[in-house]
Amino acid sequence: MGLAHIVAFGFSDDLPAEILTALEDGLNALSSSLPGIVSYQHGRDLGLRPGNVSYGVSAVFDSERSLYMYLGHPDHLSLVERLRPFVSSRSAVQFSVPEAA
Repeated sequence: MGLAHIVAFGFSDDLPAEILTALEDGLNALSSSLPGIVSYQHGRDLGLRPGNVSYGVSAVFDSERSLYMYLGHPDHLSLVERLRPFVSSRSAVQFSVPEAA
């Protein structure tokens, strides 16, 4: 079984564009460099429904160990710290998914 990790962020209105670009670039680099990532998508909300948050990350890992390697990676921690002042809300969930995910 794989492990899905879904995170949704609300950002404050004062989030600088360069911080959001750095987040996107950093997530792309991180997700392409670590082993154990089965699939990885992220992006800005399209504004199709009222009340949505600003940004979402959807990742599937091959194991719990791979998830923790990702979460504890220095590049991930650096992104979190850079973004932290602009996060107005955060929700996350992890759940099991079939291997073929």
